[in-house]
Amino acid sequence: MDIRIKNYISWSQLELFERDPEEYRRVYINGGKRISFAPEEQEYGKRIADGLIEDNMTGDAEVDICRVSLPPVDQKDVEEIVMFGDIPLLIKCDGVIFDPLEVHEYKTGHPNKKGKDSWTQKKANEWRQLDFYMFAKFIQTGKIPAGKLILIPTIKIKTKKTDNWGNPIYRIEKDKNRELVVFPVKKTIADMALMSANIKRAWKGIGKMVEEEALK
Repeated sequence: MDIRIKNYISWSQLELFERDPEEYRRVYINGGKRISFAPEEQEYGKRIADGLIEDNMTGDAEVDICRVSLPPVDQKDVEEIVMFGDIPLLIKCDGVIFDPLEVHEYKTGHPNKKGKDSWTQKKANEWRQLDFYMFAKFIQTGKIPAGKLILIPTIKIKTKKTDNWGNPIYRIEKDKNRELVVFPVKKTIADMALMSANIKRAWKGIGKMVEEEALK
């Protein structure tokens, strides 16, 4: 028996299942609400991402600055299903260049309280969301794409407002004093093999988990 709540696997599913299977059960199978951390940063990132989908200038200065600063791509934010054997992979790359094949991911982020930047070359190299998308493109084309993680630097500003618990509310803005930072990411056939194994393991584990819930 192979019963599925989702008839595909996405990066968000893979990441949550590997990190916390019981949280995956609660959210994806039992319909629980996913906990949101740093909502102001997520909202800002979504605002930028949504604005970049548009073909024309939006009138939002921060979105439009990003639009003209980011490297041009052939395809942006297109949802695709890529079949990996009998496993459908759902991908939505921020940007794709077809020739030579290249996958782009955009991230927003600001330094922490100690001044350490949110993204480094090491973190970009290890960011498995990019691995997942690059693997899907490898399956689709037979070529391992180049990758680029592009940081849109931001600053976190404390406002005079507070939430219901008295905690300060922050707003996020693009750091006008910093340029975009491009982290090139290269993967090997060994990396593709590792992602292949991880996806197969998660797909099997998710199916087993759904079956367990169905039999309760």
